Amino acid sequence: MKKCAILILAITLVMGIVLLLRNGKDSGEEENGTIRFGTEGGVIPMTYFDENGNHGGFEVELAKLIAEKLGKKATFTFIGFPLLPTALQTGKIDVAFENWGIFPETRQGIDYSVSYYPEMMLFMFKKSDYIVNRDQLRGEKISYPMHPIMTKLLGKNMSDSELVPFDDQTTAIEALKSGQVKAVYIDACMTPIYCQKYPEFEYSAFDLRSETEGVAFAFPKGSPLRVEFNEILRELGANGELKALKEKWNLQEEWTMPDE
Repeated sequence: MKKCAILILAITLVMGIVLLLRNGKDSGEEENGTIRFGTEGGVIPMTYFDENGNHGGFEVELAKLIAEKLGKKATFTFIGFPLLPTALQTGKIDVAFENWGIFPETRQGIDYSVSYYPEMMLFMFKKSDYIVNRDQLRGEKISYPMHPIMTKLLGKNMSDSELVPFDDQTTAIEALKSGQVKAVYIDACMTPIYCQKYPEFEYSAFDLRSETEGVAFAFPKGSPLRVEFNEILRELGANGELKALKEKWNLQEEWTMPDE
C-alpha cells in the first residue's frame, strides 16, 4: 500500500513537472513569436491613419517586413509620441517608431537600429511669400509640432522669430493655411503630400539639421532585437527592397532649394 502511494505521488510529481515545462514552453513560444510595435500614427507617409481609419505607411510596412523575415508576427499599439520611451522602458512594447530621429538627448535608456532614412525638417510657407532663407523669417511667427527637441532646435537657431507650438502637424499646418503664422517647421517626408493637397504651399530646404543621425527604430536598452533588426535592415539595403519601399511611398533622400 505504501509502495503504491509512493508510486502515485511520483507519477503525480512527474506529470506536474512535465505540465509546467510544457506550459512554460508554450508561453515562451507565443511571446517570442510576436514583436510588439508602438507608434502614434501621426506622420504621413511614415505611420498614419487614412480617411477610412486604416493604419499604414512606409515605417508600418517596413516593420511588418522585418517581422516577417524574422518569422514573427507584428502587432501595433498606438501610443502618443512623448510616451513611447516610457512604454519601451517598462516593457509594454518591444520596438517603437514614429519617424524617430536619433538625437543625443534621446539615447538615455534607449537603443537604436541603424538608420533607414535621413532625418530632415523643412520650412513650408505660402508661395506668395516665397521664402528662400531664414532672414526672411526674422520677427515672423513660425508654427511647429510641440516637441522638446524641436523647441530646443528652433530656439537655438530661430530666436529672432516668434515660435508658436501646436499639438501636432495637422494643427500647425492649419495655422499656416489660415494665415496665423508665416511658416511651419515640418518633417521633410510630409512636404510633398501637403504641397499636393494645398497647391498654394511651397517649401525651402534651408534645414536646421544638427545632431540627428537619421531615422531609426527604437528599443529598450540592451534589447537583443536591435541586432536582429540591424541585420535585416542591412540585408534590405543590399538587395534593393528598402529602396523599392521608399519609392513606393515617394520618399526622397535629398531636398533642393527652390529657384531664387
